[in-house]
Amino acid sequence: MSREKITERILETFGERLKKAIKGKGLTSKAFARLLGVTSVSVSRYITGQHTPSAPVIAQMAFLLDVPKTWLMLGDRLGMDR
Repeated sequence: MSREKITERILETFGERLKKAIKGKGLTSKAFARLLGVTSVSVSRYITGQHTPSAPVIAQMAFLLDVPKTWLMLGDRLGMDR
């Protein structure tokens, strides 16, 4: 698999997990964006994989959503599915 395809898969998986965690907290993307201190467009781009959040933003997301950073970044198998 090419590096680009691996990156796409990682981003896609991150976005799916982010979307699931937001929904699991009973939030909308817009409400989550306000809590996170970013625009709803930024959250949408994180979910769709158009942008990758920085490590501090991922840490804040995990805190706000009450999920482990490793799960948010790598999933249940801690990156083994890459």
